[in-house]
Amino acid sequence: MTAGKNFQEVYSLNNLIMEEGPESLLERTEECQRSWVNRSSTDLSGLEPRLIDLYKRSLLIIKTQTDAGGAITAANDSDSLQFNRDTYSYMWPRDGALVSIAMIKAGFPEFTKPFFKFCKDVLWWAGCLLHKYNLDGTLGSSWHPWIDYGQPL
Repeated sequence: MTAGKNFQEVYSLNNLIMEEGPESLLERTEECQRSWVNRSSTDLSGLEPRLIDLYKRSLLIIKTQTDAGGAITAANDSDSLQFNRDTYSYMWPRDGALVSIAMIKAGFPEFTKPFFKFCKDVLWWAGCLLHKYNLDGTLGSSWHPWIDYGQPL
């Protein structure tokens, strides 16, 4: 299965899969991710193998929660759709900042540059970041009322 912004993208991706084969693409992806996670400069020599595995797995999970546009999502789930008609797949500036600090300390500072650019792009005119954002930079839904200087907006 492929996905794209238009039919041409979907068609091109399908052709690539048919030419190279899914197994080959999966192996290349695994090799790429393994190479990425193993290039960390963090010294893990004093840790048990199971802790090293958890550490590296955590880095890869964080990577899956990061949008190409820089948004670090809190969670990609749809559990709350059933009751709240909403997901949790938003970029929360505080959570993204905490993840960015962890990635910098793990030796992946370049990973955080798109996040900080995303934040710069959505910075509110008053000089702060708002509650949460969609991955495209638009303001996320909120249950908080909009009030400015004590007056509803």
